[in-house]
Amino acid sequence: MVEIEKGMKFIREGELEKAQIILRRALKENPDQPKVLELSGDLSARLGRVDEAIARYERAVGGYNQHNNFAEAIVCLEKILRLKPDNGEAYFQLAQAYQNYGLVNEGINRILDLCMWAIENKKETLFVEGMKKIVELQAKNYPLRLAFAKVLFAINRNSEAEEELKRLKTEAAEAGQKDLVNEIDKLLPQTDGGEELDPKSRVELGNLLYEIGSKEEAITEFKQAVADLIEAGEVDEAEQILKRIIEIDPNDQEAIKQLNELKPGAKKIEEPAETETKEVTEKKEVVEEPSPLSEAPSEEVAPTSPESEKEEGVELFEDLKKEVEGFIPTAEEPSEPEPEETKEVTPVEGQIADIEFLLKETEAPAAPSFELAKVFDDFRSRITWTTDDPNKRVELAKKAFDAELYDVALNFVEKIREDKSTWPTSLEITCASLVKLGRYNEAIKIAGPSLLEDIPEEKKTELRYILASAYEGLGDFENAMREIERIMKDNPDYKDIKEHYQLMGGEIAVEKEPEEKPIPPSPAPPEISAEKEIVASSEVAPEISSHEIGPEIPPPVEPSPEVQTEPSRESFPEQGYPSIIEGAPKEKKIPETLSDKPPEEREGENIAFL
Repeated sequence: MVEIEKGMKFIREGELEKAQIILRRALKENPDQPKVLELSGDLSARLGRVDEAIARYERAVGGYNQHNNFAEAIVCLEKILRLKPDNGEAYFQLAQAYQNYGLVNEGINRILDLCMWAIENKKETLFVEGMKKIVELQAKNYPLRLAFAKVLFAINRNSEAEEELKRLKTEAAEAGQKDLVNEIDKLLPQTDGGEELDPKSRVELGNLLYEIGSKEEAITEFKQAVADLIEAGEVDEAEQILKRIIEIDPNDQEAIKQLNELKPGAKKIEEPAETETKEVTEKKEVVEEPSPLSEAPSEEVAPTSPESEKEEGVELFEDLKKEVEGFIPTAEEPSEPEPEETKEVTPVEGQIADIEFLLKETEAPAAPSFELAKVFDDFRSRITWTTDDPNKRVELAKKAFDAELYDVALNFVEKIREDKSTWPTSLEITCASLVKLGRYNEAIKIAGPSLLEDIPEEKKTELRYILASAYEGLGDFENAMREIERIMKDNPDYKDIKEHYQLMGGEIAVEKEPEEKPIPPSPAPPEISAEKEIVASSEVAPEISSHEIGPEIPPPVEPSPEVQTEPSRESFPEQGYPSIIEGAPKEKKIPETLSDKPPEEREGENIAFL
């Protein structure tokens, strides 16, 4: 753990070589430790090795998830998205991690961020995948799924929208939501080619489609007509249409099989060989193409050669293909019209008008068109939001701030800033993140009024510190100095407040170190009254010599029966020591200052007698 802290410190201080040595050794000892992998990712990111950093973060996420450390996994995933904003898989893992941690709303918000980014950068696939993930997180939210289908219609993903509506319709019907089913029915287009047409009209439509070169669409109409006729019991007419299909496409095994089933006693049609098929196809393209009707249209065909007729028809059809939507016939006539062509143009134009009318009758209702911005706003408004635990948001904000993800930390606490149960921590993280992001004015607007709130004064120190930093960032040193002085008064040892104070011109009184004091002399005894002095001198005098008194008292030349008190006062001025000279008589002589009363009558006057 100590090694990890050292590595983290070196990375923050920019000593990357030292950090690399520590982390390599740590990875060698335990290559799967998530925290070491995360720090290795930080180091790789500092060195500009983006792919390597992402790979290490992803391994760290796996380790954190395995040990249910979802908060740490979230921080790692946010670091991945910092390096690669279009990493859709990281967004989806992040949403799942938020859900596991207990912040479902935050996971959905991050996916919405992905969707907005995808719209701005025209990443349609990523946009759709993000919305699908939100729908998965709220699978029982049927209005949300309906809004998702509308979004798919808005970006012209009609087939996906229809599939989603069909699934939703089934589930809504099972849940008994009839109103939702009715709304879905209005959005679902008809997919059967137009049930309102009768078989005869379908045959006519098929012939006209074949005339303009839409072979596959023509066969589809013919087969639908066959199905309707068989259902109605008109087998003979169905047989004729099947023969028509085989004429157009001799290789249509489905039509051949169906025809053989309709006439079980008749001679079965065998599948033609490949060589024969090619020849028949070529012949049919030449001979049958001008036939606009189904049964016997030979009387209406102009008596022109097959090759010239084919060329004329192809030129006209090519012009018609350019008019895809309306099939509007061209009004211009050829520069050199021939009599045969004039006879052909009028019926073909009439046929095209018939096709246009029939297509309007048969085409399914157009897919509803929606404006993307409106339907996406509707999608977001239908999301079901839950109540998140504010303490978990604060915990994540701390981790993000420590990881220097200041914008992420700010996002975590912005929504709970007014929640007083999280004060002052949420306010501190908010203001500190704003300062780190250089948004000093915003930090001041929040931190300043917060100091007037009902927060214990001892818990306002960090807010004052952050407020001073914000003022410093703006260059407002006067207000910054005011807050710093307040902190100095209350807590002079708080963080690096002394350094800030000195940098801004404040003077701190330097305390002088105490000098080594000499050993003091032994305390002088208390002053002794005259009575005490007489008693002490009479008791101690025989035991004290001149050496014990000191060199300042010269020894007497001659012994004298009288006590010389004057020299002793000169030798010990104001010291309070008893004036005793060696050689004094042992008799106790009472000076005149004492009372002449006997000792038993002087009780209480001198405690030395007690």
